[in-house]
This record gives sequence, C-alpha cells and structure tokens, in this order.
Amino acid sequence: MNYSLLHAAIRNTPAGLILAAALLAPGAARADEVTVTFDSTLRAEPATGRLILLMAESRSGLDPLDAPFWNNPQPICSIAVSGVKPGEAMRIGDVEASFPGPMSSLDGTYRVRAVLDVDRTTGGFNNCEANLISEPVEVAWRSGADDRIEIALSGHIEVPHPQDTDQVKEVSVRSERLSDFFGREVMLRAGVVLPSDYDEHPDRQYAAIYHAPGFGGRHFDAWQRAGSRGGLGDEVINIYLDPDGPNSHHLFVNSANNGPVGDALVHELIPELEKRFRLAPRPEARLLTGHSSGGFTSVWLQVNYPETFGGCWATGPDPVDFRAFQLVNIYDDENAYLDAEGNDRPSVTMGERTVCTIRQENGMEYALDPTGGAGQQWSSWMACFSKRGDDGQPVSIWDLKSGQIDPSLREHWQQYDVRRILEARWNDIGPLMCQRLRIICGEQDNFSLNEAVALLRDSLESLPGWQSQWDTPEQRAAHGYITLVPGGTHMNLMMYGVPRRINQEMEIHLRSSGLIE
Repeated sequence: MNYSLLHAAIRNTPAGLILAAALLAPGAARADEVTVTFDSTLRAEPATGRLILLMAESRSGLDPLDAPFWNNPQPICSIAVSGVKPGEAMRIGDVEASFPGPMSSLDGTYRVRAVLDVDRTTGGFNNCEANLISEPVEVAWRSGADDRIEIALSGHIEVPHPQDTDQVKEVSVRSERLSDFFGREVMLRAGVVLPSDYDEHPDRQYAAIYHAPGFGGRHFDAWQRAGSRGGLGDEVINIYLDPDGPNSHHLFVNSANNGPVGDALVHELIPELEKRFRLAPRPEARLLTGHSSGGFTSVWLQVNYPETFGGCWATGPDPVDFRAFQLVNIYDDENAYLDAEGNDRPSVTMGERTVCTIRQENGMEYALDPTGGAGQQWSSWMACFSKRGDDGQPVSIWDLKSGQIDPSLREHWQQYDVRRILEARWNDIGPLMCQRLRIICGEQDNFSLNEAVALLRDSLESLPGWQSQWDTPEQRAAHGYITLVPGGTHMNLMMYGVPRRINQEMEIHLRSSGLIE
C-alpha cells in the first residue's frame, strides 16, 4: 500500500477527454439492468474483456472512476464480455460479481460510470489508455422501479506520458526473462533523476537510491519529486522503479504469476542503468527505500539479493511475517474474514474506528473481477505469494466469498514469508542483514502492518548478532534495526521526522563508503 495514494492507481482523466453521457428514460427494462455501448470512433474492432459498473453516492462527492474506496465502500458490479462489436449492447444486471449486493437492491442517488477493461498487460482497470470509460452520470436509483438506464462509453483512460528533461530521464529496457515468461514483449522501466550538475562532472561515479513506489505508484514519481532529489541534493542519482505488471504491484517478487521480476531488475535493469548513468557498480552504492508496498519491496530485495544492495530503509512495509498478514495468521487461522469470536476483521482503521473490513475490501475486488484479476491490493498479494491456477489466474489462499483459508496453500506461501526466509538463511546472510536491513513502522498503522513488523523484530532479536535499537545516527547508519514509532500511523509516519532521519543515515553511510565527500 501507499501512504499518499493508498488504494488509488494513477488516474488522470481530464474532463475535456470525456464526451458523451447516459440516459435515464422510461421503458421495458428494470432498474436493475444497465445497457452499455461504444461506437466505432472509440474502438473499431470487437472488444473482449470486462465491463465494470462503478457507482458512488452523489452526496459523497466521489468520482466512481477512483474506486474501489477503502474508506467509504461503494457499489461495484461487472461481467465478462467477448467479441462485442461497436454499437452492440452490453447488458449488466443482477450478477454474481457485485458489491455489496445485487443491483436491484440499490435505492438512492448515485454517480455512475462504466468502464470497459480490454487490457490485461497492466494492473487495474484505470491504468491503461486502451480501456474505455463513460462520463459520470447522476442516476436516481429506485429499487423496483421500471426505468431503463443506457450508458454510452465516450472516452479513454488517460495515463501519463512523461517527457525527458535535462535532469529526469525515462529508461525502458526489454526484459528477456519476463518476455520469455509471458510470451510477449515486456519492458522494464524506471525514472532517473540526475544531479543538476551531472554533466559538469563527467568522471564522477554516483551512488543510486532506488525508490520503490507504494501501491498505485509507478516510475512517474520521478517527475513529481525531481526537485527534492531524495533530500541528498546533487550527491546521488535517484531512481524510481516501476512495479506495475498484469496483476498490478508485483513487489519485485519472483512468483508463479508475475514471473522472475526480481531477477529481471537485478540482472537486466540495474546493469543497464549503471552502464548509462555512471553509477558505481558496487553494493555500498545501491540503496533501497520505499513505503508500504514499496517498503516490502525494499525489504524483499535486500533479503533476497543481500550482496547486491548495500542498505535498505523501509517504512510501513506490507506484511513481513505471515503470522500477521494484516490481522490474519495465514498458518493458524481458519478464516481470513472472521476472528476467533466470529467478528469481521478490520482491514483499515482510523484510531479506534473500523472504516473497512477485510471482507469488504475483498468483496469490492471480487466485484471487479471474480477470477482474481482485479489488479487491486489483495489480488496483487495473491499474485505475488500464491500459486497459478489452471485458468492462468492467481489462486486465492482463501475463498473470496466466505474467507475460508485453504490450508493446502500454506506451504507455498511460506517461501515468501520474510521472517521464515531470514530464520532459515541467517547463518549465511545474517551478518549482512545486521548491517543493511532497516525497517521503521508506526505503532498504530492503519492497516495493522505494525503487527508483522513487531513479530519480525522479536524473531530477529533471538538470532545471533541482531540488535533492533541503536542510539546515534552513526550507529544506525552502520547497523540494521527495526523501529516502531509511538503514535505513528501508515499515513502520518513521515510527520515524525522519518524522511530526515533516513536521509541523515544514508548520508553517513555514503560518506563512510567514500561515495560522497
């Protein structure tokens, strides 16, 4: 997850792009049926994919295209479509893939948008310009009314196309490994922010800070954050990775569903970056940082490529101990949605208040795509950690309707449990982790990610050489640690001086390594 974007992917749809609307008129169809069409000016060839209907209560002020809403769940439903021609009607009514219930149960005024998702090479319906969308239309939905709702798809999703500048460059490299895995051309991308005086020092080699975006983030962050240069000014090259794939954020975890994405980064993209940008090709010069899903990425890469990267500063990482997958114990719990007392487990909290349950989040993703291809947070985790099904889709470790955990998949998930990896490999990689692995998390994380961080800390403290707390910046720059920040949450953690602390420790590390003066 991403503390700034959270569950939102990049959505940049100017109002001028979207043209036509929907009609609400009396007729023979029921209020629980919507007809959607597109014309040949938008797409000339037949369409195969998924038709999604997104709704948001008008009083909420939400744009349905920003769904799913983790802090204010709204109705969603979808159907699979195949070979639909321009002008041909697609009808969606009471279907299994719906949240929170059948369309016919709706009663109220909603803003409604339709999406035709025809691209499965990138994560989520709102991340590819081939996908068609309608203008938001306000509909007075009356349960049992005899109204016909017709929606015309009228535009495309718009995605950023950043332009290179003197200081910011997009790098795109064909991955042999991923192209072989998917049977099509796959590119690895990064946004590279160069020092302002880069051209004035043609003989200088630079350290790289690799920024792993949180969920919904991509390498486009490089253009947004170029001015700050990661807080180290012109001393380093900041590189923003692109974690997007067919199943959304892939965490750079080699998996049955996402392919060898970690290996592709380490053995294909990084060597190319070091060749193009005078990066020092040694571990001390390769530092990792990221928040939420980007925090997990940083930890994962440091643990699994311990000699490639010289330091990791991860904040609020996705679950690093599967005994606390948020609030689910993957190994011991029977049901992901219900606790031992039969109460729904929270997924998102604000203080003492639950704003979304695990059942609700999974329910919204099921409504987007019941086959597991929703491209949202939970389905992305399934793609990273679970098996690949006979249908080519990730196999969920629990039943998406009931939450019942499939114990036969637990062994497969174990290989992605950071705590288990560290315990099993400590004799080999422990000395490097004691120098390079750093995790900071709020004690009151909104997604309960602190639970896994605390379990990992306790586990490491029982292993030789590990110490979680150090007193001075110099000590922290030279040693691994795990810190839980009192009062810190997923969304306010950076307000506790964390960026300044990380920059200070990175600077000390780079000076001691002779990489900056």
